Amino acid sequence: SQCRITMTTEESSKFAIDELDDSLSEDSEEDRLLLLEAEDVYHAIIQASDLIWTFEFREAEFLLAPFKDNISVLMQLAEIQAWKSSLDETDENHQLALDKMISLESLAEATFNKYQPQSVAVQKISSFFRSFMKKDEAPPPPVDPEVLKINKRRQLEALSVLADTSGALAMLHLRKQGFVRAANYVRKAWKHYKDAENILLHDDHVKGDFLLTERGKNIASRVQFGYGLFNYVISMLPVALKWIVEAIGFQGDRDKAIADLESCSKLVPSPRSTWASILLVGMRWFFNDEEEEGLRLGHELLEKYPTSPLLKTTMANLYRRRADLEKSNLYFQQSIEAASAFPQFKLTAEYELGHNFFLANRWHDAIPPIEDYLAKSFSKNFKAFGSYKLGICYWILSVEAEKEDPPNKERAQELRSKIDKLYREIPKHVRSNMSYDKYAEKRAALYLKQNGWSELDIFFVSIDNMLEIKNFDEATSLLDQSIPLVKASHPENYAHWVYLKGLSLKKQHLHEKAKNYFQKVLSLRANITQDTWIIPYSAVELAEVFLAEKNIKMANTAIDVAKSFPSGYDFEKHCSMKIKKAAGKIAKLPSSSTPDSSSSSSSA
Repeated sequence: SQCRITMTTEESSKFAIDELDDSLSEDSEEDRLLLLEAEDVYHAIIQASDLIWTFEFREAEFLLAPFKDNISVLMQLAEIQAWKSSLDETDENHQLALDKMISLESLAEATFNKYQPQSVAVQKISSFFRSFMKKDEAPPPPVDPEVLKINKRRQLEALSVLADTSGALAMLHLRKQGFVRAANYVRKAWKHYKDAENILLHDDHVKGDFLLTERGKNIASRVQFGYGLFNYVISMLPVALKWIVEAIGFQGDRDKAIADLESCSKLVPSPRSTWASILLVGMRWFFNDEEEEGLRLGHELLEKYPTSPLLKTTMANLYRRRADLEKSNLYFQQSIEAASAFPQFKLTAEYELGHNFFLANRWHDAIPPIEDYLAKSFSKNFKAFGSYKLGICYWILSVEAEKEDPPNKERAQELRSKIDKLYREIPKHVRSNMSYDKYAEKRAALYLKQNGWSELDIFFVSIDNMLEIKNFDEATSLLDQSIPLVKASHPENYAHWVYLKGLSLKKQHLHEKAKNYFQKVLSLRANITQDTWIIPYSAVELAEVFLAEKNIKMANTAIDVAKSFPSGYDFEKHCSMKIKKAAGKIAKLPSSSTPDSSSSSSSA
């Protein structure tokens, strides 16, 4: 305790390592390795992984310093650097994380090869050459079974680290848009996790009591989480991409993903159990609509890590999805306070709070946190879409300025000049693989082309916000009042209005009425040339309505309509996830759930 207070991380590390080196000076290499594989080493990894959730990185590094020659400890230290990189977004920390992971990858590969048993082919060749040995030359002694067991476990540990480093390197390259390098590391990670799982399942040297030890749990949790995450992500890919990745050897199985993640979450204590629990919260919420269970798991994790800024942000997002902005705002505020020492993470939490204000149509309140994020964040996350939202807020304030008595034209012009500058800079923030970025670029171009937002442009944004936070009474009233304005405008605006009306009814569980509006959108598809995304989205919403009625035949028909829509529309990835969710629900329904639907089949 005194050391933790008075020493820097570097000094404490040197102190602890020197002590360890002294104690091992007379020991053999094997004794040294066995000491580094003791349970207290893996207990330190667990303690360090707990500290990471509360961003106590120096304390975590101090705990691990005495055992830095252990390969799993080195993995945890490299992860800490990756966390630092993700939290401050600086190029310096990003490069440090890359360097640590690349160095560890080489070490893990060398360790894996060192303990790799001879293949059958090599054994046969060795046996052949031994047959020519002199008769008085003794054959090599048989390998001690205990040594075989030790070596296999070391090999598996190295393989689990190799898989984790490959996955981490993929994410680090993705963060900087290095897609080719990331793809190479994704392929490596998949192979390593798959090989490691095969050893866990079928090799007797790593079964039994070993998996009950903290070392065994450390290895198994990394493998189960990594393999489960891969299965989950691949299972969520759009059909157009899924067949490609499966053709080159990847496989996606959501049921196996859930089984692996649930198993990992129960490997307590372990470095990946909390990660698995968080992922299960999201999967239960999104795929199974188990909101209460998701919140229960979230609160359970928060009880374990009550000061974790990341978990507070997670809870804030869950309550936002539940349209409980009051609780969501509270958790974002708590996250902001808990992350005071990490300005980049704090900026992100403040931006998310600003997004809540935007959803509540609190334009004045949304401006400061979004402005702050755009000005100070090192990350490209939210830069494009945040700029688009900020422009919406500025425009509404400029209209209010014009309506003042007397009109404040100078203020209105000042705000519109800000919008022009903001929107002209959006293209430099756009990431090619992010649909919200591309949508922001498209909308900004429309604004600049028509020199402002129309009344209906702002109307549709406001209604969409109201529906997301379940403000149905006001949304319904405004939708009904706007009918004359909408019908007098371009036919595409009417199609957008019809979609929002159907969405409002569906969210209120008025399914029979909602079906008519979604079917109407599909019949108007010839008029829709700009916001074409409302066509596949209407088909998916229609499928969900039919699912609620247990009408599998019509749900499948609607899903086929959504799937057949040409790729390249806005928010396509999210629509693909909705399609996957609907298809998953259909698979769980009995095939006999096909009530008569002749009245709506032709429309669908």
